[in-house]
Amino acid sequence: MNFELTDGQERFREEVRDFLGREVLPKIGEAEEHDQFSIEIFRKGGDYGLLGVLCPREYGGRGLDNICGAIMGEEMGRVSIGICITILVHAMGVLPIFVQLANQEQIRKFVIPAIRGQKLMAIGMTEPNAGSDFGGIETTARHENGQFVINGSKIFITNGNHADLLLAAVVTREKTKVHNKKGISLIVVEKGTPGFSSSRQIEKLGWRGSDTAELYFDDCRVPQQNILGEENQGYFYIMEILDISRITFAAVSVGIVQGTFEESLRIAREKKKLMVSFNNYQGIRFVLADMATRVEAARKLVYWAARLKDQGMKVSIQSSMAKLFASEVANWGVRNALQIYGQRGMLKEYSIERYFRDARAMTIAEGTSEIQREIIAKQLGL
Repeated sequence: MNFELTDGQERFREEVRDFLGREVLPKIGEAEEHDQFSIEIFRKGGDYGLLGVLCPREYGGRGLDNICGAIMGEEMGRVSIGICITILVHAMGVLPIFVQLANQEQIRKFVIPAIRGQKLMAIGMTEPNAGSDFGGIETTARHENGQFVINGSKIFITNGNHADLLLAAVVTREKTKVHNKKGISLIVVEKGTPGFSSSRQIEKLGWRGSDTAELYFDDCRVPQQNILGEENQGYFYIMEILDISRITFAAVSVGIVQGTFEESLRIAREKKKLMVSFNNYQGIRFVLADMATRVEAARKLVYWAARLKDQGMKVSIQSSMAKLFASEVANWGVRNALQIYGQRGMLKEYSIERYFRDARAMTIAEGTSEIQREIIAKQLGL
């Protein structure tokens, strides 16, 4: 398979780097110190055309491919996933579902403003008693007088406090004894809807500068026309779209370890001048050689999955392989980089401690490593 990027894809990488250099890099220190969410950076993402990367041009999107989506994830992970996860969840985790399922009125009301950066999106799947087992969600929505009446809660929702639109996964028919697979629906809940509320921002180990919240529904009434796609089919919609978001998160992991490698290489070159013993320096050289190799292998897995997705193929096993391998490589890379840095690696003034914290979440978000192994094993017929 040819992994060489096209001129258009390379130009897009430069666009993303320009955005990150101008809008994100200057804000990293403030985000890390105060853990403050920035709606302005999100709006700037709309100005740069980064929110509608995968959306059709007729809606105001870019109409680009999943390779470009992976490039965006990689470059954002390399700079600051804490700040950029807001954009990635919106652009790569929620908007593709709307583009696939929305009717014309929903496109006008929700999709077009979201592409322009006028409305921030979030998706509500995880619950206190349903994390990896998405089919075990307990938030319900019943029909009443032409509305859905929603009751329940969500947890660990990125963009949750600031989102203008939440795509909520809810149970719309009685749960079977085994699973909710055939009873989940996706409903759009707009900010300010009575009965819908959120918690304060949840503090986290990493991803500082992002908004993570708990959400609550107390007889929250939503018009029935806010359902996205067919009723009771939400589980299958989510499983399909997870292929894209897992490719994105795999790309973010590549970006984190790429940034780690670049910083470690710089430190190693500085240390070389101070080291008399070749054997001591050889240990660092070998770690960096392994890191360069694993980064490139992870990147190729990501691009492979993205390219197959662009060709219309089902990529559940490929996206899980990419997500599993890249996230594990990111964590291996930052652990070893800390050894190269020594005591300096623990200091806030160096980016490695931020990479270390940010990488840890990559083996958990969008399905843990254990879940990815389960998916791969099932696809192998085991």
